Amino acid sequence: MFKRTMTAFGFALACSTPAHTPTAAQPIAWHRFTPAAFEEARRENKLVMVDAGIEGCTACRWMHEGAYRDGSVIKRIHDGFVAVSVDADQEPDLGDRFLPWGWPATIFFTPDGRQVYALQGSESGADFAKLLDELVLQKKNGTLGTHVSESGRGESNTNLAAACIDTKKRLAEMSDAWGWGGTERVALFGAFEQGVIRARSRGESDIAAKVDAMAEGEAKLLDPKQGGIYVGSWGKDWDNAIPEKRTIFEAAALDAFALELHRTGDAKWKTRADLVRKYLEEQMLSPRGTFYSTQQDIGPIDHGVYTDQNAMAIEAYVRFFEATGDASALSIATRAADEISKTRSRPDGGVDQGEESAELGTDRRLRPTKPNSRLYLKAQGEMGLALLTLHEATGEDRWLDAARKIAKAIATLEDSKTGGFAGTTARDTDALVGQRKPFMDNVAAARFLMRLGALQRDDAMRATVDRTLAYLGPQVRFESAWGTGALALAFEERLLGPVEITIVRGGDDALAKKMRDEMARVYEPRKIVRLEAAGHYPKPKTGAAIYVCTPVACSSPAATVEAARQNVERMTLAQNAACQ
Repeated sequence: MFKRTMTAFGFALACSTPAHTPTAAQPIAWHRFTPAAFEEARRENKLVMVDAGIEGCTACRWMHEGAYRDGSVIKRIHDGFVAVSVDADQEPDLGDRFLPWGWPATIFFTPDGRQVYALQGSESGADFAKLLDELVLQKKNGTLGTHVSESGRGESNTNLAAACIDTKKRLAEMSDAWGWGGTERVALFGAFEQGVIRARSRGESDIAAKVDAMAEGEAKLLDPKQGGIYVGSWGKDWDNAIPEKRTIFEAAALDAFALELHRTGDAKWKTRADLVRKYLEEQMLSPRGTFYSTQQDIGPIDHGVYTDQNAMAIEAYVRFFEATGDASALSIATRAADEISKTRSRPDGGVDQGEESAELGTDRRLRPTKPNSRLYLKAQGEMGLALLTLHEATGEDRWLDAARKIAKAIATLEDSKTGGFAGTTARDTDALVGQRKPFMDNVAAARFLMRLGALQRDDAMRATVDRTLAYLGPQVRFESAWGTGALALAFEERLLGPVEITIVRGGDDALAKKMRDEMARVYEPRKIVRLEAAGHYPKPKTGAAIYVCTPVACSSPAATVEAARQNVERMTLAQNAACQ
C-alpha cells in the first residue's frame, strides 16, 4: 500500500483508504501500558503490541476503522498478542517514546520489554495480518530482531559553545529557501524563533530572509473560510496542505505571525494572525476558556484539553498582545491560564496534563485512555514558560509565584548526575523498558528554568540549565528539524543571554508601572522585563529609571521610555562571539 509519512513531526498519513472491509468481529481488548500487560504476554507466551497516537490523526482513524475491525486481524491479535493502547496527548512521556515512528506508531515487544519491531503509519487489514503472521513465525523460530537502540543517550558535552555550533550546523543542513524542515513542512517554532533571534542579535540578513520565507510558507496553509492553519504540507514549498488542524500548530503560526508583525510592522501579518485567532476562538475555545486539542479531517473536534497545548496557545496570544496592544488577546490568555491554575494545580506545585470533562466523555475516541494525575515534564515546562510570559506582560506576581512552584515540581524529575529530566515520575514499566528523558520536553524545561533563573538572578538554576543543555547537546543527532531547531533556540538564549529591562521605582510608583507596561511591549525577542525597588540598581532621585543590560554591558539609567527604547536598540546586537 502506498503511504506517505511525516514521522519526524509526529504524525503519519496514508494516501489510500483501507482496502479491507471491516467486519462485526469481537473488538480488540485493549490494555494500558503497565507491567500487567507484559506479564499477561509472558504467561500466555505472546508478544506485546502497542498502538500509539492521538485523536486528531487521520491515519490513526484509518487503522482503527480498517485493520483493527478486520476479523482476520482481530483473531491474530487475540491469538498471538496482548494489545496496548497509548494516547500520546494524555501520556506525553510515552508519546515521546513512540514519536519517532509517527502516528499511528505500532510497536512490538517481547514480554521482557525488548522492542523487536516498529511500524510507521497505517496498514490495510490484509497487509497488517501478514505482518502479524510473520512476527508470530519469527517468535516461534527464535529469529525476532532487536530494535537498534539510539546509542550515546547518556553522553554529555560540557562545552556548550561547541555543542551550540554543532547544533546550528546541523540545523543549517536542514534549511533551504523556504526555511527549515525536510520533505514535508510544518510550523517549526523553535527553528523560526532562533532565526528571529539571530536576525535581530547578529544582523544575519540571510537568516532574516529564511524567517520571512518560512512565515510566508506557513501563510499558504491558512484556511481562508474557517480560519486557522493546516498542520503541514506535503512538499517543501508549502503548496499541498494536509487537512488536519491542531492547536499546537495554530499556536506556532499565531506566534510566528505576531513576531513578524512586531519585527516588520507589516499589517499583512496581523490579517493572517487574525485568521488563526478566528479559528481558535470560534472552533477550539471551550466554554471554560481553554482550548481543545485537534480537528481531524476538518470533521470531529477532539475535546481533550491538554495543559502543554494550552500553554503554547497562551504564549502565542501574549505575543500577539505585545505586537498589537489588543487587550482581548491578553484577556484570552489570562482566562486560559486562570482555568488551568484553578483546576489542575497539584500539591507538589506542578500542574496536571489533563482532566475528565463532560465534553471529553461525549467524544467517540480511538483510544480509551483517561486523563491521569501523573507529573509530566512536558506540561510543567510549557506551562512554566507561559506563566512567565504572562507575568512579564501583566506585571502580576501571581504568575511568577505559580512559575516558581512549577520549578520546584520539575526539580523532582532531574537527573543531577548526567543532566536532564525524566518525562514523568517513575513508572512500573521502567524496569522492563527503561526510563527516558524526552528531548523536546527537556528543551522546554531548560528554557523555562533559564528564563526564571534570569528573572530571579538565580545562579543555581542556571547551573541546572547548563547540566540539561550539556546532556541534550549530543542527543541532537537523533532529532529532526523540529527538535534541532528547539535546541538551537535554547542554546542561543543561553549563550547570548537575555536583554534585561529593569524598571527601578523611585518616588512615583504609577510612573514606574506605566514604564513597565510600555517596555513589556518593546520588540526584543530576548527581553525579560522586571519591576523592582532599588537594591540591585541605585534608587533614582525622582520618578523611576530604566536600566537595559546584557551579560556584558549595562546602559546608563534612562528617565523616559523613549530613551530606554533607544538603549534596547543600541544594545541588542550580540557583543560576544559565543555560538557564532
